[in-house]
Amino acid sequence: MVKQRSPLHVEGKDDYHALSHLLATRQLDTKVPWFPEIKEAGGVDKLLNSINTAIMFGPGHAVGFVLDANASPDDRWRAVSSRLASVGLTPPADLPAAGYIDFCESFQTRTGVWLMPDNRREGALEDFLIDLINPTDPLLAHARSATNQAQELGAAFPVKATRKAELRAWLAWCEEPGLPYGSALRADYFRHDSSDAEAFLTWFSKLFHAAGTEEAGQS
Repeated sequence: MVKQRSPLHVEGKDDYHALSHLLATRQLDTKVPWFPEIKEAGGVDKLLNSINTAIMFGPGHAVGFVLDANASPDDRWRAVSSRLASVGLTPPADLPAAGYIDFCESFQTRTGVWLMPDNRREGALEDFLIDLINPTDPLLAHARSATNQAQELGAAFPVKATRKAELRAWLAWCEEPGLPYGSALRADYFRHDSSDAEAFLTWFSKLFHAAGTEEAGQS
């Protein structure tokens, strides 16, 4: 019988593919027993509403949740915290800068939360990925300038999607134009190391690798 893997819940397809390829390109072995199954929720509301159930049905596993902070990291953390508290966890008032990890005694589930991009800033997956581009890259500066000019000319995308527009513009000028995030990671377009990426990988390993080690010791 194949043992069920721990789940890492993400908002949507972009998150699923980006994180899958990020983890692979950072030389993490996706075939080791502790490596989680990344699950796409189909939107932030669905992810938030799945938190309680995922923890309740996760005994003996780790369960992770990655969400965008968007315009208000504090509001997003409060929304997550209320759901964590309802299953017996006691999350802090402020999300730790290194991400949240705790053990739910009520359901014997190791639980973790990461808010993109860095548990502090406003933003989303796109901000996290932009940090993986060399900040001195002249095309990144041009993408920002061109996006700003497009807004002045009446571009229809909302202000909250500005970073996404900048990133898509930059990707349009790569060797193979317009690749999706996951494919661009696989193609090694995002080569710059960032402190946020290292912090995310540390959180990921602490959440899932530690839980996997504990499970192995108990088997």
